[in-house]
Amino acid sequence: MLDSPKVSNNKNDKANTTAGNNQVVGSSNKLQGSNNSLSGSNNSLIGANTVIVGDSNKAFGLLNNIFGNLNDITKGNNNIIKGSQNTLQGNNNALLGSLNSILGNSNTINGDQNRVKGDKNIVVGGFNFLTGNDNFAIGNSNTLLGSLNIVNGSNNNVNGSSNSIAGNGNQVAGDSNTVTKDNNKVAGS
Repeated sequence: MLDSPKVSNNKNDKANTTAGNNQVVGSSNKLQGSNNSLSGSNNSLIGANTVIVGDSNKAFGLLNNIFGNLNDITKGNNNIIKGSQNTLQGNNNALLGSLNSILGNSNTINGDQNRVKGDKNIVVGGFNFLTGNDNFAIGNSNTLLGSLNIVNGSNNNVNGSSNSIAGNGNQVAGDSNTVTKDNNKVAGS
């Protein structure tokens, strides 16, 4: 059960509200939970065993680590964020970059401005959009709708499952297709 909030006894911390066994450095932070470590200002945390280093972050859950500013873990456990202005809801996600969004579990993002909805997806690059499970995308501006797709390139649109794309500017709709060149349109399986 969470302890009732109390004001930190650290005279260098102004207007910090905390409960539990927390370590707080900074000002205007709100914490509820136990065994948290926070360094920064204007952070809000409800949970336990969480580390936040930065300003204006929000976290709700257990075992989360945030290094950066303006990040938001709306609900989730065991997540890592290193970057700024990211939003995340889910468990066991790793995010390195800024302006990313994850809704799901066990996803990994390394890049900026990616959107992932689903589970067990891996993204390296920027401006990618993935909806589904077990997708892998390396490159920029790819759209993957489906599961078990592998894309290495940029500006590819894939709608289906178990497709393998190595190239740029491809349009693939269907399942179990392999494309190894640029600017192809493939429909069917």
